[in-house]
Amino acid sequence: MLHQAFRLLTLQAAIHETRIRRVFAELRSADIEPILIKGWAVARAYPQPGLRPYGDIDLIVRPRDLRRAIAATEHRRDCQLDFHTLPIELADRSIEELFARSQTGVMRK
Repeated sequence: MLHQAFRLLTLQAAIHETRIRRVFAELRSADIEPILIKGWAVARAYPQPGLRPYGDIDLIVRPRDLRRAIAATEHRRDCQLDFHTLPIELADRSIEELFARSQTGVMRK
């Protein structure tokens, strides 16, 4: 039973990654650069994809891009998107500092 659960979580991780790539492509085509936080951003540090399950896709966008990001992705019914402009856990730095220190290209392909 445990092996079955692990296989299911591994499959779900692959599905989430595909969805994340699509969301990034849609946002970038609208000239919005997101930062992926929580979920997959943390799960990729685990030795196997199914070890850190997650549900929604948490993204930081600049405050000026928030409405456009929501509009650009409002048609998505296959995943739960959670947009943040500056999460409380990161409030000790500016949004521009976050973007300057973020890794770009991780979700490019």
